[in-house]
Amino acid sequence: MGQGLTEGVASSVRGSAEHLLDKAGGLLPAIAAAVTVLAISWALATLARRVSRSGVRFVENPTQRNLLRQVSYYTVWAVGVFVALEVLGLDVHALIAGLGLGGVALGFALKDILSNLVSGLLILVEHTFEIGDQIVVGETEGTVEQIEVRATHLRTYDGRLVLVPNGEVFTSRVTNNTASPLRRASVFVYLDYHQDLERALSVIL
Repeated sequence: MGQGLTEGVASSVRGSAEHLLDKAGGLLPAIAAAVTVLAISWALATLARRVSRSGVRFVENPTQRNLLRQVSYYTVWAVGVFVALEVLGLDVHALIAGLGLGGVALGFALKDILSNLVSGLLILVEHTFEIGDQIVVGETEGTVEQIEVRATHLRTYDGRLVLVPNGEVFTSRVTNNTASPLRRASVFVYLDYHQDLERALSVIL
């Protein structure tokens, strides 16, 4: 009795393993094709970024140049991912509809990531500040070195690099110190009671 049960279990396991192997063997060509599509997409996206770097040299605004580079790069990647899903046999339209149904749960799970991405695109489109501007975001003050889709790179005056999430940049009060070519600065000069004020004023002027 025990031997028959063992043989039955072993036969069931073998049958399941063979079924899985047959199914995996059938999917291998599709998986290989999808990986090939992603590899080609990576190469095309890299090429698009390099071409856009050369093509946007005629655009004077550095923020708009950065926007064009990133849009071209991520657009190629998005097309490649959709093609790879089609190659795998997935219905992209049904997948998008399914994401719409489960969008609430997915939105909560990816809230911070999506917020940073959308905020980054809005910052690049509106170009409230540009690369090279000196801005203040919350307690961070420095020079804008790069505006990525996810975060803005600020170089503080003591040389540190701070990556501020774009969601925080977009929702915070931002002070652009270099928005105007003329700015007022206050300098406090302390003198004792015995100093000659007229001479001190002439020296300061």
